[in-house]
Amino acid sequence: MLHFPRHVAFYSLPAHSTVVWEKHDTPIGPLMLGMVDDFVAYLSCITWPLEEHLARWQHISPFLRIVHQNHAGAEVIEKLFSPAPWPDVKVAVNGTPFQRQVWQELPHIPVSETVTYGQLAARLNKPLAARAVGSAVGANRVGILIPCHRVLASNGKLGGFGWGPVWKEKLLAAEAKPAPPQRYAA
Repeated sequence: MLHFPRHVAFYSLPAHSTVVWEKHDTPIGPLMLGMVDDFVAYLSCITWPLEEHLARWQHISPFLRIVHQNHAGAEVIEKLFSPAPWPDVKVAVNGTPFQRQVWQELPHIPVSETVTYGQLAARLNKPLAARAVGSAVGANRVGILIPCHRVLASNGKLGGFGWGPVWKEKLLAAEAKPAPPQRYAA
C-alpha cells in the first residue's frame, strides 16, 4: 500500500541545480527518484532504459547537472511505503502558472478516489479546460507524490499516463482502488 504525505510544498527548481538520482526497487516495481538537496525534483516509474529516463529529464531542464548517487532519496521511498505518518514533502518543479495550479490541486484528490479531467477542470473553475488540464497532468515530473494517476478519462477509463496504463493500474491498485476495465481505451 502506498502512503502519501499530508502536504506537498511546491518550490521552483533552480536552472543550474545538481540532481542526484537513484533507482529504487519497490513493492510496486522500480522507481527512479531525483533529488535537489532535500527537494524531490523527479519521480518516475521505470518503463524504459535508465538512459532514456535521464535523457528525458535533461531535455526538460537542459541546464541541470544529473549525477547518480547511491541511496539518493531513499528516505522518500521509505516513507512512500511505510505506514508511519508523513507530514509533508517538498517538491521542486517548474511549469507554467496553469500547470502549477493543476499540480497543486492533484494532492487534494483523496487517496483511493479518482476524478476525470473534466471534473478536475471544474474544481479549478475552468470547466472548459479539460484538455489543458490533461496536458498539465501529463507534464507532471513528480508522479505518485503529485498523484496524476488519480485522473481518468471522461468515460471513466484510464486514459493516458506518461509511464503507460500498466503503471497507472499498479498505482491505483496500490491505493486499493480497482482500475476501470478496458484500460487501453481513451
